[in-house]
Amino acid sequence: GGIGLQYHQEVAIGDESRPLIPQDILDNWSATLNNLLQVFGADLARIIQVNNQVTRIIHYRAVDPLYLIKEPVKPLGLATYSETIIGTNGSLYLQDARTIPLWKENYDQHQGWISILGMPLEWPGHETFGTLEILSKSPLLVTDTFQDLFFEISKGFTGDLRQLHLEQRLDFFSTMDPLTSVHNRRVLEDWINTEFFRVRRTRSPFSIGLVHIKNLKSLNKEYGRPVADS
Repeated sequence: GGIGLQYHQEVAIGDESRPLIPQDILDNWSATLNNLLQVFGADLARIIQVNNQVTRIIHYRAVDPLYLIKEPVKPLGLATYSETIIGTNGSLYLQDARTIPLWKENYDQHQGWISILGMPLEWPGHETFGTLEILSKSPLLVTDTFQDLFFEISKGFTGDLRQLHLEQRLDFFSTMDPLTSVHNRRVLEDWINTEFFRVRRTRSPFSIGLVHIKNLKSLNKEYGRPVADS
């Protein structure tokens, strides 16, 4: 461990309904990025997310202890390596971008990153999360075996995203009524217990209001059970 610097933050990926990336997973990702630098001999390993028409570096490890990201957030449309990976939904490997005319105007190449190996990362349902990338300022020779290894590592990141998604769904179904999308009795009881201890500690007023709806059968009959239940 201990290679260079790291940068990360908790972010909502895809849209506001997606879970935050918790610290324990970020720590695991940091260790993996460290290992990627050592195994591949790269200068930078990073995780990029795409959201709201921007790309954002949410985590990185760098060999150079003085390396700092000047632009952690970039608008889409700069023709970056990340945009290519996301747009094609496939891997990208360039041993030396300077030798390929197609990449002469590439933003990352102008920043000195002439070599890259990258893979897309996705949430379940094929919603884009972003990319996993290793970059170098000198040519990187990556064999087919090492490309396969990088692909398997990227699947580990995708597995973490899938687990977060499943935990979010489990939490929803354990606390929300699936028909009305309002909190269920379990949440109500937890809230009452919390408030009870709060008012006992602060000696504040506390009350609960109950509403009884009469003639619910008439609503069922006139508008149907889905309307009455909601």
